Amino acid sequence: GLISISFHTAQCKCRKKEGCERVKPFMFADMIGVTALALVVIAMFWKIIPPVWWFLWVGPLWLYYKADHHVSEEDYAWLHGTWHVTAGILLTTLFFIRSKKRQLHALKTRPARYPTTLSARA
Repeated sequence: GLISISFHTAQCKCRKKEGCERVKPFMFADMIGVTALALVVIAMFWKIIPPVWWFLWVGPLWLYYKADHHVSEEDYAWLHGTWHVTAGILLTTLFFIRSKKRQLHALKTRPARYPTTLSARA
């Protein structure tokens, strides 16, 4: 998060002024750092990712592409901001999926504490 915050802060301060070359190192750090982190998260959850999750990336990737191709500053802000939110939601869902799978596994493997039928008491 800190890498992205520093890049976007420098980007907002720049606003197409001369000397905005100083923003590029922040941009590359953001792109490399966040991409690497996303790949680590995906690798961690590779076995539990449902196929629909991959399909859901079409929307955020379109937002990312569209925001980077000749749109107004206002449109860029909305599109790129929505990209961040939707990509973050998709990556975060992997943690929820893992949590639910662990809960289901715990329920299946938990020993029965109490008899489930009257005949078991005898």
